[in-house]
Amino acid sequence: MEERFGKVFIKAMIMTVIIGSAGIVFNLVYGEGVNTFKIFTPPGELLRSDPRTIHSVEEIKTIWGSGKAIFIDSRPYKDYLKSHISGAFPLPYDQLDEFYPRIIRLLDPGYQIITYCDGAECLSSMHVADYLNRQGFPRVNIFFGGWELWDIKNYPSTGGEAF
Repeated sequence: MEERFGKVFIKAMIMTVIIGSAGIVFNLVYGEGVNTFKIFTPPGELLRSDPRTIHSVEEIKTIWGSGKAIFIDSRPYKDYLKSHISGAFPLPYDQLDEFYPRIIRLLDPGYQIITYCDGAECLSSMHVADYLNRQGFPRVNIFFGGWELWDIKNYPSTGGEAF
């Protein structure tokens, strides 16, 4: 039994040395190598680095007050019904096919469009912005703090149906 264990142990050590050596060679050959600690990028970091993102809730409020932007709520429709930025239209990320035909007539490619979701860690606003860009709307921005910041500031909101 001990002899068998010794053989398995030696094979495991040889495999470890071979695999470790291959990793070292790979890291030497390819500049950055394998970044073992940067596998997952947090949603907030993705949003912060997106050039379409607007970080200031005050800037968003100014844009909203100008009346020269269309606000799109990408949260689930049940959340939109409870409360949303006044004047915003629903385009829930999980129901794009159902809601897009309902709001397409309300969108103008010449207007700035602001998408938002729950907050800084929610990515549905980024996905909806990507979707709208693909549909031919070039001026789409993302509100970084989303509904969470708007609500904390007690800025104008309403509930109920949009249509």
